[in-house]
Amino acid sequence: MGILNGWIISPPLSHPKDIIYMGSSFPLFEVIIYAMIAGFLILKLRNVLGRRTDNEKKRTDHFSPSTQETDNGNIISLSDRVVRESPENNEITSSTDRLACIKQADSKFDERKFLTGARVAFEMIVKAYETGDVDMLKSLLSIPLYSSFMHAIEDREQAKEIQKTSIITFRSIDITGAELIGYEALITLKFVTEHVRVNINDSNKELANDPDSVDTLIDIWTFKRDVRSSDPNWELVLVCVPEEE
Repeated sequence: MGILNGWIISPPLSHPKDIIYMGSSFPLFEVIIYAMIAGFLILKLRNVLGRRTDNEKKRTDHFSPSTQETDNGNIISLSDRVVRESPENNEITSSTDRLACIKQADSKFDERKFLTGARVAFEMIVKAYETGDVDMLKSLLSIPLYSSFMHAIEDREQAKEIQKTSIITFRSIDITGAELIGYEALITLKFVTEHVRVNINDSNKELANDPDSVDTLIDIWTFKRDVRSSDPNWELVLVCVPEEE
């Protein structure tokens, strides 16, 4: 077990009961949200964990060992990636106030450490979904969201498809919403990343996407944590793909 900027990166939990379920303080919220997204996720997760923007470009040699620069989407080390915390809309005004409420309820909450941990969690979840690492997913997702991911993985396996995803760089990570409901802290993040993503069938034939192209993808993820808990981990409870503009 290791600690990364306030996030404990621990071995996968052994039993579903070890996962903190989204609290009973707002059951109606859960029912409505999960009913809306369950079917959507099963369909969408098979191919993509994000929405492609129009900024698709041909890939340069990002995988050269000498590549260290941050320009033009080159690979850089995780510690060097820039996390942008400034908002993109007016919602951050109220979200900032709500972040203050979270900080008041949890004196150990650190916004920058949270963002760093969320970035690592994003990579771990994308990788676990790609490889079908169900134990890792179980340790990072809420029970309903884990179920949706499992359905998508099972559908992919039945179709004898393999998904290969490489995150080239994080263009930005923005806090777009924050809420404190009872003792449950909810923080929503907008991830803008550059991916190389390819689907392959059992004959090793590429089914979709150009392996020589980089896609800019947008994901909206919501993390939850009980501020009373001594466990510093945040749990992913909601994944949304923004509508095409």
